[in-house]
Amino acid sequence: LPEIMEILLVEDNPADVVLMQEALYEIEADVELSVAMSGEDALVRLRSAEPLPDLVILDLNLPGKHGIVVLEEMKMDSNLRPIPVIVLSSSGDQRDVKAVYEHNGNCFVRKPGEYDEFVGVMERLEKFWLHTAYLSPHDD
Repeated sequence: LPEIMEILLVEDNPADVVLMQEALYEIEADVELSVAMSGEDALVRLRSAEPLPDLVILDLNLPGKHGIVVLEEMKMDSNLRPIPVIVLSSSGDQRDVKAVYEHNGNCFVRKPGEYDEFVGVMERLEKFWLHTAYLSPHDD
């Protein structure tokens, strides 16, 4: 398992970026968080990343390329395909959930509205993805 997990957060809302940073700090997660503010930015960063992030946390409603399109492009790219993608969205629409899994997203998590609930969700995600799941090793 990596000592520090590299996470790319794809999120266009600055308040949600701060919320993520605060939650990860509060749970003392061993992560290095990079942020892409659009789908296009995320794909450019991913295609040029050295090393690749260990995990992508993806919002759906992004300016330009929608999160589903980002997910689809990632999963069609043999270099990016192994990176787990957690979709974290305020949408509870079943069509969105279905689309995420149809495009090989690893999980869909509804973004809670309350800070304490958000911290709890991040704590559970961190426990699973950092301490339980084995991630695909990078070719270094």
